[in-house]
Amino acid sequence: MVYKELSHKEYLDLLVKKLIGDFNPKRVLDVGCGEGELVSTFQKHGVETYGIDISKQSLLHARNVVQADAEKIPFKNNTFDLMIAHHSLEHLKNPEYFIKECKRVLKENGIVCVVVPVSPFGLTKLWRAL
Repeated sequence: MVYKELSHKEYLDLLVKKLIGDFNPKRVLDVGCGEGELVSTFQKHGVETYGIDISKQSLLHARNVVQADAEKIPFKNNTFDLMIAHHSLEHLKNPEYFIKECKRVLKENGIVCVVVPVSPFGLTKLWRAL
């Protein structure tokens, strides 16, 4: 089998295509969206997408992004079909608050996709906290 190293943009596009193919979301929230790369990628595929990030600097480069804490998401109940936390969950002080917020803002049968870095130390501590 031959493997090809993907660029970051190719990786995000592949991830988004997979999530769209598997779950067909109509409205997505990217939690900890940074400069909004995933937000843009979902939007290019025709999905209504929003992002939140705690950093004001991130907001300078992205559309449909608001400054907000992942532990206090500023959207109404039952708003999203899919939420994605791509390399952001491991930065939260109280990840259990984020999980509660996911339950609140997701529609019935909504999906949370969490991508965390592989780390034998940080990951172990994080999951013990949950």
